[in-house]
Amino acid sequence: MTENSDAKEEFSSRTEKPAMSWLRSLKSFVVRYKPRVQRLGTFMATIAALGAVLGGLTGYWSAYKTVTYDLLGIQKPVSPHVEPDPKVQRNSIAVLPFAVLGDPAHEYLGAAISNSLTNDLSFRVPGLFIVGVDSALSYAKRSAGPPQLGRELGVQYLLLGAVQRSSGRIRVDARLVESQSSKQLWAEKFEGADDDLFQLQDFISSRIANSFGVALLRQSTIDAERRRATPEITDLILRAQAEFLLNNRSLVSLAAAESLYRQALELEQNNSDALIGLGNLLAVRLSLYRFSLKMTPDQLAAAVADARNFLDRGLILNPRSAIAHNGKGRLYAVEGKPIESLREHEMARSVDPNYAVNYHNLGAVELSLGKPQKALEYLEEAILRSPRDPAIGIIQMHMARAYVLLGRWDDAIEAATKAMVSPTDMATVQLNLAAAYAEKGQLDSARSALLQTKELRPGISISALRAANEPAYTELAQKTLFEGLRKAGLTED
Repeated sequence: MTENSDAKEEFSSRTEKPAMSWLRSLKSFVVRYKPRVQRLGTFMATIAALGAVLGGLTGYWSAYKTVTYDLLGIQKPVSPHVEPDPKVQRNSIAVLPFAVLGDPAHEYLGAAISNSLTNDLSFRVPGLFIVGVDSALSYAKRSAGPPQLGRELGVQYLLLGAVQRSSGRIRVDARLVESQSSKQLWAEKFEGADDDLFQLQDFISSRIANSFGVALLRQSTIDAERRRATPEITDLILRAQAEFLLNNRSLVSLAAAESLYRQALELEQNNSDALIGLGNLLAVRLSLYRFSLKMTPDQLAAAVADARNFLDRGLILNPRSAIAHNGKGRLYAVEGKPIESLREHEMARSVDPNYAVNYHNLGAVELSLGKPQKALEYLEEAILRSPRDPAIGIIQMHMARAYVLLGRWDDAIEAATKAMVSPTDMATVQLNLAAAYAEKGQLDSARSALLQTKELRPGISISALRAANEPAYTELAQKTLFEGLRKAGLTED
């Protein structure tokens, strides 16, 4: 805490300058670097400075330096000993889970704030590459320095912080760090009543966005409705989000999160965060577990309708929710309607291009439409944006499916093997392994994989697979997946 306090005092002493002094500094900067600024974009530099001033002079110096020097590409190296890492993407950030000080019962706040800030920054800074929240949250229980975090997540900047809740107050310490040099670019303390938690998160993301020069352009995208929620509702929603994000979407964690969302809706039936969160959760459960839950067609139809109702109600209140459109896309996929699913996922991407989960869902839909190469592009993008995503097993499973359709047997086996390390649809993984092994002439391995598939999904046959998929998919599968499965011993009926 002392280090942060010293940083804040030093930061404040540099930034609390009269407006005229600030204007003279800006004029001097433009004159000195005019050729470069004109070449790289004077508009961004001006917006950065203006946004910082209107957002509060305490943000002026870091905004002025970060945007005009760094984002425009004219910053001198921080240290002659720090070489740019080619694997680190420029203008990229990861929001790490905030450390929770004090009562362990409030531990969920750290993950919830990380999730909220990731979503808010994605809206506020459209050109910023933001690592998926699931990858960032994988560091909740790990200890690593900024250079290691930057290398592993492939980001230039890290947002770190701590949160403490006490006596009806919330205090948040946040700092922006350049990963390779560990240099602190910005630091601030925020405090408010705990019934203003969403407003406090909004303020933090706004101030950080000012440092990237575009906060004023995105203020209107924040949903005012959720800021009026009562403290108890806020707690329930944040705990539900943390339960959903941190526990690999297991049936137990999904049930716990569902209970929390429903409690919030009992208190406020038109809370958009709770409606969309619950609808998306139900869609995820159907997408991942509908086979293992052994639902009848009527049960499945009723469950889909229930989830869609929550998402539609949430979209009325928040029409720019990428999560809601992604959830609806999942539901259409469950119903076997890939065209409608693709439309919803495309809408989610247009609203929030940094929403990592949506990319692997886009890949899955393109795959079902018989476009394995396009699917691989989306799946690779999903891994790029969220390299430590808890759903990496699902992503690798879809990659294995795409490689099988393309006849790339070795790649399919490698992807399927990677998929099995994490939670995934094991029946689909083994099915594609069976085909790949058979086409490579490794019949013992193929038969073993097929046997495991039959144990997980009794009654499977080539005719059943053909009936469950789109014509474009089955046309490709006829000479790849189906042919391999025939060699492995799978019957037509």
